[in-house]
Amino acid sequence: REMRNDFGSQQQNDIFLTQWQVRVRAAEGWNIAAGRDVLNWGAAQFRSPSSPFYFDGGRSNPIRALVGMDSLKVTWTPNMQDSVNLVRIVRSGDSNIQIDQWRDSWLAKFDRRGENWSAGAVAVKTPNSSTFYGVYAQQTLNDALMIYGELGSSVQVSALQSSADITRPFTVQMPAPRNNTVLVGTAYTFENGNALNVEYLREGNGYNADELSAYFQRAVTQPATALGFVPRLLGRDYLHLVLLSNQMESAGFWRLMLTHGLTDNSNMLAGYGEKALTTRLSAFALGVWSPGNTRQEFSALFARSITLGLKVALP
Repeated sequence: REMRNDFGSQQQNDIFLTQWQVRVRAAEGWNIAAGRDVLNWGAAQFRSPSSPFYFDGGRSNPIRALVGMDSLKVTWTPNMQDSVNLVRIVRSGDSNIQIDQWRDSWLAKFDRRGENWSAGAVAVKTPNSSTFYGVYAQQTLNDALMIYGELGSSVQVSALQSSADITRPFTVQMPAPRNNTVLVGTAYTFENGNALNVEYLREGNGYNADELSAYFQRAVTQPATALGFVPRLLGRDYLHLVLLSNQMESAGFWRLMLTHGLTDNSNMLAGYGEKALTTRLSAFALGVWSPGNTRQEFSALFARSITLGLKVALP
């Protein structure tokens, strides 16, 4: 990985194991597993409010590698419909993070599945912060249409306060107040297997239009604070559309993504494609275009990017 800017360039090579697991059956309906597990769930494409670990679940950035949590998990499955998980999270598997907020935390998760629907509830408690609560659900209405939703209630480690009054400086609140994030979406599958997802996200931790405008004005004179404590999303309301090719095609697949920030009218258009070259080798490309100016969320740091690469499937 190489990063370049006006001050020079920096190269860094990383090798890491994203997932591994050892699992044993302790008794009828009981399983114990240890390893590095990606604790992710829900059908959301843009962001996953019900996941405390992976708010950005990587679905809007298909080349992002999610690193699991080092954990010990006990699962009880009393029947075909229900499952209960209790997880002791030892630490995050990502060695590059400076502060591991998930170290020595507990996760409780309950899932229920019906004939055409599924739902789950999550609670996560860390030693030094308030409990995270999440719920998610989806229902298949017919062969082509599915609806889904996610909700998360959390207390962030910190919150960068940006008053609409530009004469006041940034302030950092630690911890942040409890806020809720909600996503609702629908997925329609066409006869050829392609699918269209439409999602709306309400981010309770984001800024309103006046606060967001003031954020960019303050960022000119306080760039370190603006970037060092930047919220996970700047605005409050987002519309996300995804057009996916048939995932059952073995030769390759593609996806087109359009995100519109309703708070500041910013836009981001992305396209991803992957083509199988051999049984073990595939090529991929990711292009991102963010039209707008430097005082809009998606075009504030860059306007366009292109990523090309190869994937090798190991035996």
